[in-house]
Amino acid sequence: MTFGIVAVFLSGCSRGVENDLADYQQRLSRLLDEPKVAVELPPNPRMPRTQEVQTPIPEISISLLDSMRLDRCRVGQLVAERNSSLGRVQSTQSRVLYEIQMIAALQECLASPAADEERIAELLTSALAHKVDTLPLWFDRFLTSESVIRERMRVSRSTLNLENTQQGSASVAALTYFADVFTGLSTDPLGYQVDPEHWNEHMRHLGQNNFLSDFWRTQQVVHGYLIELNNMLNDAGDKVSCQGQSVPQQAHYLQNVMHSLWIAELQTKLARLQGYEQQISAQLRRLQQFVRHEPWQNYIEELIGTESHGEYIREHSREHAQQYQGFLAQCGFDITN
Repeated sequence: MTFGIVAVFLSGCSRGVENDLADYQQRLSRLLDEPKVAVELPPNPRMPRTQEVQTPIPEISISLLDSMRLDRCRVGQLVAERNSSLGRVQSTQSRVLYEIQMIAALQECLASPAADEERIAELLTSALAHKVDTLPLWFDRFLTSESVIRERMRVSRSTLNLENTQQGSASVAALTYFADVFTGLSTDPLGYQVDPEHWNEHMRHLGQNNFLSDFWRTQQVVHGYLIELNNMLNDAGDKVSCQGQSVPQQAHYLQNVMHSLWIAELQTKLARLQGYEQQISAQLRRLQQFVRHEPWQNYIEELIGTESHGEYIREHSREHAQQYQGFLAQCGFDITN
C-alpha cells in the first residue's frame, strides 16, 4: 500500500488538531527516546470520474408555440428561462431545481384555464408524468455530478481546527436539507413543496464553505498520526524504565505530557471530530439511497463505512487509551484519577 507523507507547518494561528498531534508526537519522541519520523498518511478513496456515474436522462420538450400559449402559466415562464442563454448553461443543481419546480408548475397549469384546450391538457399531463418518472434520475445526477457536491466530497489539502462549530453545523444542515427534500419528493412528488430560496441558501453555503472537504482531510491526518503515536507508545513503561519500586522522573514527565496533551486537548478534539462524523454519516446514508451508480455508492461507503478513516480513528484511539492505562499501571500511577 502506498502512503503519502504529511508535512507539518506550525504557525502562530489558532492551534488545530494537526498542530496538537505534531506537538504530542515531538514530546513523546523526546521522552521515549524514539525517532520522530514523518507521518505517513493512509490513502484516500478515489472519487469516480463524472463519466463513470452519468447516464443520459430522457427529455421531453415543449415547443415554442405551445410555450407561448402557456405564457400565463408558470410553465411558460420556466420554459422561457430554461431556453434563455443563461438557462442553456445552468449548473446541475439549477437544472434539478428546475425539474422540481416544473412538477409544481405543471399541476398549477393543469388547474388553470390554459388546460381547457384538450391538446394542451394532454401535453401538460404527459409532461407531468415524465417529470415525476425521471425525478429519481435527477437526484442521482445532483449527488454524483453537481460540481459543488463533488468538491465537498473530495478530500482537500487543509485540516480543521475543530474550534469553529458554526461551519460544521451549517454543513450538516445543508446535507440534512437535501436528504429531507429528496425523501419528501420521493414520498410525495406531487405534493411536496420546495422553497427555491432555501435550496439556493444551502447550495450557496456548500459552495463557499470548505468544511466537508477539510473534514475528510482531517480524518486522514488523524488516522495517520494515531498509527505512529501508538507505535511510539508501545511498551512505554519499559522505555522510561518503570521496572522497580520507585517511579523514574522520566515517567512523571511522560504522565504530565499525556495528561496535558492527550487527555486535556486531543481527546476533546477527537470527540468533536467523531461527533461530526456521526452527523455527516447519518445524512450521507440517507442521501446514498438516491444514488443509482455503483462506483459512487462504493465511494460513499469508503468515506463512511467500516473501512473508513473514521472507523480506524475510533479503533486507534481506543488502543492509545489502553496503552496509556497500561503505562500508568506499570509505573505505579493511580489509574482512577
